[in-house]
Amino acid sequence: VTGAKKLESKPGKPARRVQGLKGVMSGMEVERALRMPVLVNDKDYLVTPEEEAIITEVGELTLRLAFQGCSPVFQKAIAREAAGLLPKTIVEILRDPTLSFALFSAHDTTLMALLSHFGVRDWPIPRFAAHIGFELHHVDGVEMVRMFYNHLPDMLLDEQGPCFLSPPPADRVFSFKECCDAARESPVGLPLGQFEDLVWGRGSYRTVDDWKVGRMEPYPGIPLPFPEKDKEKEKDDE
Repeated sequence: VTGAKKLESKPGKPARRVQGLKGVMSGMEVERALRMPVLVNDKDYLVTPEEEAIITEVGELTLRLAFQGCSPVFQKAIAREAAGLLPKTIVEILRDPTLSFALFSAHDTTLMALLSHFGVRDWPIPRFAAHIGFELHHVDGVEMVRMFYNHLPDMLLDEQGPCFLSPPPADRVFSFKECCDAARESPVGLPLGQFEDLVWGRGSYRTVDDWKVGRMEPYPGIPLPFPEKDKEKEKDDE
């Protein structure tokens, strides 16, 4: 009815149609931000609040599945692939004494991949201008790293605003709430050396070549069907 191609029914591919809801959800956000009518269509059909809530619920679910999978083991594999060389770059910046500030522009998917790679699960979906920050503090002569996530920047620095996170050990995956609670208990963060060990302990890629090889075998013992996924896309394009 809405004319959204992502919602077109394709024989034998109901999952693709469900996945398309995340794109529709993003489209609605853009339209609302620009104060445009939502999902305008030639049938003059208006999406009800109930329908919009369902679209958002399913859209958020598919986004989390894309970067978390259905288990912590698959999250490590998927997120490692999606985060690419970004964790390595973050370590390099924190180690560079000539830099006092660095700003990167990224997609929401980049933020979700990075959170998942650091072992955070069930995070709030990033909205417009959402961001992840890494702060380097000097505490009693020790360099300490603090990580925070602000999924909704129009909220002030209060209980609903940015949340400092304490990433779990390299072999664990914790919920977003658990990571926030842990950061409150230990607000000084992690020593820089320990933070770097965490990054490498999660199998972060060090070179482009490693990343290319890792695409074929993203995580020990977890063969992911990335090549097959690409072949399916090629068939759809044809």
